[in-house]
Amino acid sequence: EDGVYSKDEEVDAKELKRRRSIRQERLFVKVYVNGHNVARTKDTPLTFPNFTATWRRVFRLRLMQRPKTLRFEICTANSLLGWYFNQVAIVNCPVPASDFTNVLAHTISPDDFWHQFSSKKSIRSWLWEKTNEKPRTLKDIYGEQLSSDLIETAATADDRFTSGLLKTCVAWSVSNNSGMASVTPDEGLPRELRSRQDKTSRYL
Repeated sequence: EDGVYSKDEEVDAKELKRRRSIRQERLFVKVYVNGHNVARTKDTPLTFPNFTATWRRVFRLRLMQRPKTLRFEICTANSLLGWYFNQVAIVNCPVPASDFTNVLAHTISPDDFWHQFSSKKSIRSWLWEKTNEKPRTLKDIYGEQLSSDLIETAATADDRFTSGLLKTCVAWSVSNNSGMASVTPDEGLPRELRSRQDKTSRYL
């Protein structure tokens, strides 16, 4: 509490298991445009005790027209089962200038927002809690994990859910010629997104 954390050697076995499970978590984000998966970040470890993951990834998408929907899916990757992942939460992102028609690209400011999210399924406490049952193999544990991911259960008062914030920056660019560098509204954009091209404009 209050930003003060005990050292690992000062906590009990249950808390130590919880911390180890957090340090083993790896997160990634999937980008969807009009319901189609168009991009994915790399797996990034979740830091402790700040519980943060940083990607700093820039996606440049070529679009013929403004998309109708834009969303991000936050997922956890499995270090042992590379093919398996678990969806933590969905973040629906507003499309810049979606309420306007015949708007010039350079007049649209980048949308730089923090989006709140919360998972629909509770955190499985068996990841770190002791059990009186016989020891389980990895096959048993992941079999239980796969089953619980597919079964909807009612939440209880003791359940805990993953929640947090996702920061995104969405900006429009236009290109007059195929293969040419695009014209990007520079104000507020990260340096790697800025363009040095002439400030010509096209309607979106």
